[in-house]
Amino acid sequence: MIAAGRWLTPVLHGQPYYDKPAAFYWLIGTSITAFGESAWAARLPSVVAALWTILVTARFSHRVYGAKTGALAALGLATTVAFVAIGRTVLVDMCFTAALTTALSALGLWYIEREHRRRSILPFYLSIGLACLLKGPAAAAIGALAAVGTVIASRDVRLLRELQPLKGALVILAVALPWYVAAWHADPRYISEFVLHHNVQRYLRPISTGHDEPWYYYLIALPAGLLPWTPLLGVAASARLRPGRRTTADLFSALWAGSVLVLFLPAGTKLLTYLLPSFPPLVMLGAAWVSDEETGTDGWLAPYVIAWTTLITVAALAAGAFAALHGERSVLRLLLSCLPIGAFVLAILNRRARNPLPLCAAAAAGSLALTVVAFGLVSGTVNELKGTRAAAALVRAATGTGLGEFVAYRCTPNAIAFYAQRPALRTGDARVAREHFFGEHGAALLMERKRLAELSLDPPPSGVRIVWRNVSGLVLLLRERRHPEGGGEGRESNPPPTLKAGVTVLKTGRATGPDPSPYARVEH
Repeated sequence: MIAAGRWLTPVLHGQPYYDKPAAFYWLIGTSITAFGESAWAARLPSVVAALWTILVTARFSHRVYGAKTGALAALGLATTVAFVAIGRTVLVDMCFTAALTTALSALGLWYIEREHRRRSILPFYLSIGLACLLKGPAAAAIGALAAVGTVIASRDVRLLRELQPLKGALVILAVALPWYVAAWHADPRYISEFVLHHNVQRYLRPISTGHDEPWYYYLIALPAGLLPWTPLLGVAASARLRPGRRTTADLFSALWAGSVLVLFLPAGTKLLTYLLPSFPPLVMLGAAWVSDEETGTDGWLAPYVIAWTTLITVAALAAGAFAALHGERSVLRLLLSCLPIGAFVLAILNRRARNPLPLCAAAAAGSLALTVVAFGLVSGTVNELKGTRAAAALVRAATGTGLGEFVAYRCTPNAIAFYAQRPALRTGDARVAREHFFGEHGAALLMERKRLAELSLDPPPSGVRIVWRNVSGLVLLLRERRHPEGGGEGRESNPPPTLKAGVTVLKTGRATGPDPSPYARVEH
């Protein structure tokens, strides 16, 4: 969008991108414009949104439960493994979660403090409008479910009038509609594609590979995403929501999480990131349960925390040994693998405690240690096995020698395109992919290895090389430039572009040279 000077509607690889509204990409574009084209600048909006979500969750918990619960809720959300991982990824979902958390916390304070009636409902509608600009009408649907839920829970129809739904709808439209109208005027296809295809049809059935998960996907993904707090949150929800014990704050937290789950659980397209807005209220329920001084663990929490910290410690020490065997010589980085031991010792020392707080502190310490090890010690190994920077280095080197096309067949090339600084031709049509890959100039092709036969590339013909692959099954193929006299597809020519660019193939399978990537693996 920056390169094209086109900020009204999203552009990806030179083509209109109909999947999402523009607000998230405005944030990334602003960050890159201000701080330069780098990975951390692209990640910055998601990181800020994650921090904002933690702060809003802490503030809301502090107001409705107390200071202790507010601090525990912030700590719990900040040590939820999936929340941390998504919070450093360039995905719209964390910014969407931040906007929804702001909106629903405003609704919650308005509802819980309704007897004083000093709060305005306006921030709720303003934040929903912003969320509609970030991801679309799903925000309005979640907001409506939460608002209707509060009316039903209060058993007071007058609350519906006090919510001022007509005025609220006008506020949401005032925030979001100008962009939707402008986008429709600039490209009439944009709104129909975005609303009908990427919202209605995607909700009814999966429309892309990778989102077509089975019906039981969330039964596995949500508990895994809430680690290490999954069992605690389950016990907390069942304990605090019992009739006669639940408070108004407990009820609203359940309505908050339920609004997200009710909307997305039946959807045909399933991703864990869709459920991310339910994390803050679920963590708040857990924090409220832990901060209750009368709460006992009934003996189950200590074995769980010991098992959790043991698993992390074993995994971290194994990761440290693996890194040392693969060339890691920094003593400080290798010492990172010893961090989980402290969490394990803390869990053992408090194994007989009835108060869950010290055991939760041990679980949080283990989660923090896991984060440090994953993004510190073994990040290079993860990049080598699963990342795409090595492929981007090869594409970028080939670009310097006249690479004609960079084609992506039935996969997402966005990260490679970012690091290689060139767009890709995305297509799901085998004929189009072959036509562009076997064009006049040399070309690169990104695809899943299992789909090679669909393009008659299994085995690759003469002149075509698989130069990179990762554990996810992606492969990168390079085809050499044809001879000027018109040699055919399978005819040998000069050395591949990566070699011309000065990339040296070593016996270890690693590549060095201009724009070196220590994790590049090539076949030779």
